[in-house]
Amino acid sequence: MDPLQRYLTDLHARKIVAADWGFIETMNLLSEGELPMSYADATSEQVLDSLLRDPANVFVAHTPEFTFHPQERAALEDLARRENYQQEHITTILDHNGRPTFDIFRFRKVHL
Repeated sequence: MDPLQRYLTDLHARKIVAADWGFIETMNLLSEGELPMSYADATSEQVLDSLLRDPANVFVAHTPEFTFHPQERAALEDLARRENYQQEHITTILDHNGRPTFDIFRFRKVHL
């Protein structure tokens, strides 16, 4: 969790959106509440849309091997596709055993 917290701190994102369960509380604890963490509510397209619209937001989710709630990221990615947003991979954070554990990404509006 420390490498994830350090990386997110260095990003200086407006909002860091957790698109999976199981790490937002740890990020808040490690950063002493300094990280602008938020949760992607997959049950509300209105909330997800507002998160997608701000290009300063970054999203964090477990990699597929470690995901807890795959439907959350899937709902986000589905809405992004429908609204013509393209996902941009920023980086993948490895755990202490070198396994890819967290994906960090953002969305950009595709202008047709």
